[in-house]
Amino acid sequence: MKRLFVGGLFPGVTEDDIIERFKRFGEITGVEIKKKKTTDTASLGNTFAYIDLNITDENLSKCFSLYNKTKWKGLSLRIQLAKEDFLKRLIKERENGFAVKPKIKKPKGKHQEPLKNPKIQDFVMQGAVPGTLIEGGKDWVVGKYGRVLPIVHIPSKHGKKVSFLKVKLLSSL
Repeated sequence: MKRLFVGGLFPGVTEDDIIERFKRFGEITGVEIKKKKTTDTASLGNTFAYIDLNITDENLSKCFSLYNKTKWKGLSLRIQLAKEDFLKRLIKERENGFAVKPKIKKPKGKHQEPLKNPKIQDFVMQGAVPGTLIEGGKDWVVGKYGRVLPIVHIPSKHGKKVSFLKVKLLSSL
């Protein structure tokens, strides 16, 4: 099932005209003819239609190649795929109970690891003092804006342990 937008129709077009023109590509299940509201009553090309039809991909490409940018009663047709009808989509969503799939956040970098403690699920700790270490999370600290940031330890030439925050992760959290 595909929905086509057909623009550039002449003002006196009827559903029968559209059905006759497009029926060879597939079974037409619905036609909506719309007119743009303009101040100029004699303006041409402000009529368009949405056609719901059962069509194969092969017939769809034939339809585009035969009718797109061709003249029909003096006006140039514009044909393209349209979005699904809003009211039909709304009815489907209501029947399904507005089921929303939960979004799972995936780590964005190859160096980013999830927290080791499964109790900590939120990466933002509001009200925490910056520099506070996270319980159960090794080498994690609260940053300036309440974000949880990893601490990276790099040994120096003199054998001392140097620590710094991995600032690159600020934008990905």
